[in-house]
Amino acid sequence: MAMHEQRLQRVLETEAMDTHDEAVGYNTMDHSEVNRRFVDDLLVLRPDLSKAIDLGTGTALIPIELCSREPGACVVGVDMARHMLNVGRQNIGKADARLGLAERVQFKGQTSDLRAVWLGHHMLVLPSRAEGTPLAMVEAMILARPCLVTDVGGCADWVQDGVNGFLAPPSGVGIAATLDRAWSARG
Repeated sequence: MAMHEQRLQRVLETEAMDTHDEAVGYNTMDHSEVNRRFVDDLLVLRPDLSKAIDLGTGTALIPIELCSREPGACVVGVDMARHMLNVGRQNIGKADARLGLAERVQFKGQTSDLRAVWLGHHMLVLPSRAEGTPLAMVEAMILARPCLVTDVGGCADWVQDGVNGFLAPPSGVGIAATLDRAWSARG
């Protein structure tokens, strides 16, 4: 799969959807192209997706896209917004009938215990094409987890390459090379 060179228009939304109406409104936006491209880029990296975590899973559209295309993918979704998770459960239920996702996409639910979320996870990999300042990145850094992020938006304001994480060019090849560099630097 090749990386897409054409940039998508960035649609800014609030970072957290605290009400049912906000979650439903977010879910009605067309995320299909950006989610498809995100999964394209992720699959180029060929990671082990048998135990993936999606922080800020929202309405579960990325786990649905990923699991529909990668038979071995299993995703644990976590979000701080209860209403987003409720809509995500509905989306999983609708998709489950045609894709069999009930066993492959699990929600840990709304949590404020970030330590428990990160207990079994060692690094945040955030291969975004566009970002502001990602909340998942800030949360990972609070718990002293290195972040491998693409050099977009506000990521470079937080991540010092080789110090508290790794900055990658926003391309599959660049992300793969940065993953190799991060693997070599582990202690």
